[in-house]
Amino acid sequence: AFYETMEKYIGGGTPFTLVAFTLDDFQYINRLLGVKAANRVLDRIAMFLQDEFGSERVYHLMGCRYAVMLDSRCTYTVNGVIRRIKDSFAAPYAAESIEVLMTPYICILNYPEFEIKTEDINDALEYSFREMARNRDITVITATSDSLAQKRRESRINNIMKHAIRYNGFEVYYQPIYDTAAGKFSSAEALIRLYDDELGFISPDEFIPM
Repeated sequence: AFYETMEKYIGGGTPFTLVAFTLDDFQYINRLLGVKAANRVLDRIAMFLQDEFGSERVYHLMGCRYAVMLDSRCTYTVNGVIRRIKDSFAAPYAAESIEVLMTPYICILNYPEFEIKTEDINDALEYSFREMARNRDITVITATSDSLAQKRRESRINNIMKHAIRYNGFEVYYQPIYDTAAGKFSSAEALIRLYDDELGFISPDEFIPM
């Protein structure tokens, strides 16, 4: 339903804003209480969103990821939706016999400011959520064309690494370390490097975390 709606809006050039969010620490509920208990929490979240914003505007994308779609007919503001979502998770959620405090990480996607195809929406959201996971101080982010380009680059580098692992494509350089007291080279630091014909040299700062 979500992608059908997006196709309709993007195909018709109709402006809209997505306020999508995922929940930090939700996997903790899954691990501790099991899938059934976790699903009951998801149901409660869905009910809150539908009661607050209307079922025709609320989408369950995957796992603990939801989206609220706003258009010109909507009376809600983006900031109002964000504030309401944050307020709903300000207190711990009761899950079976425990209470869990979950933090919503929110991604805003504005169309047509961000010109995007329907099939690329998930990639843009995915990269934005990952950026917030890397920096927990950021809880609201706006998806841009740069985020989509970076997601595509990550996918490309991931494929390059798989190929390099299979066909010995990684290179190792040994940087000698000189012991001034002994007056000779005492050891070496091993430096891994990755090269691709299309992308050139890929920084270890980029591929090692991946």
